[in-house]
Amino acid sequence: MREIVPNCLRSPGADICVANILIGQLVRPSMVSAIVTNLAPGAYLCLSGIRPAEVESLKQAYNEHIDWIDDYYGELAAKDTEGSIESYGFDCGTWSRVVGKLKSGGVDSRAMSELAVS
Repeated sequence: MREIVPNCLRSPGADICVANILIGQLVRPSMVSAIVTNLAPGAYLCLSGIRPAEVESLKQAYNEHIDWIDDYYGELAAKDTEGSIESYGFDCGTWSRVVGKLKSGGVDSRAMSELAVS
């Protein structure tokens, strides 16, 4: 069994992590593990690049480790060049942002190690 070293980015981890990538990558057990094991106690996590219909699935993947802050939830619909966002000539649809905080007690890094290589 190969073990992933937690907090490898810096000790005791990052105070904030922002990821703007598609849900397929964000919910992979290896990605969840990589993100949460590199967060400092009480750190914030901001995930975007997801569709509103995907929010609940995304939250479920992180619920064991993250307390979601619903007041920071946001949606943004891409507009044409006469709106507030450049959409490069095509309809980009609506995108969501979720924000949460690492739960107190931290992360069981040994349990997460197995997920990081799956």
